[in-house]
Amino acid sequence: MGWFNNLKIGKKLGLGFGIVEVLMVALGMFSILQLSKVNNSTVDIATNWLPSVRTLGELKFDTAGLRRDTLNYIVATDKRQHYEEKLKGEVDAIAADEKKYEPMISSDEERKLYQGFRDQWDRFFDMNHRIRELAAQNKNAEA
Repeated sequence: MGWFNNLKIGKKLGLGFGIVEVLMVALGMFSILQLSKVNNSTVDIATNWLPSVRTLGELKFDTAGLRRDTLNYIVATDKRQHYEEKLKGEVDAIAADEKKYEPMISSDEERKLYQGFRDQWDRFFDMNHRIRELAAQNKNAEA
């Protein structure tokens, strides 16, 4: 450390400020890298996660409408044609929601969950069709 003691005050200050400057540049580069990661995550959320969540919300809304109008179809014997048309529109809306959602699936776990939904939905839809057949035959109790 003797060499440092032999330096003039101007060089000591310059060396100290130089070290601080190097540390500031390193910290700035580290910060830029971290902000880049945050930006990438934000872009992923904005372009994939939020649209898929919105689409799933629409899917949930449309399936609830189908279930509600199936009950109305059974109960409202005088307006069955009206509810039949609404049910067809809701089935089309659900198919459109699914078509919009499928390309947004981004992980194997999400795909597995969606496949579980599809299996349950197919079973529900078959049962729903049977319920409407029974209701059309005025077998409301069975429906």
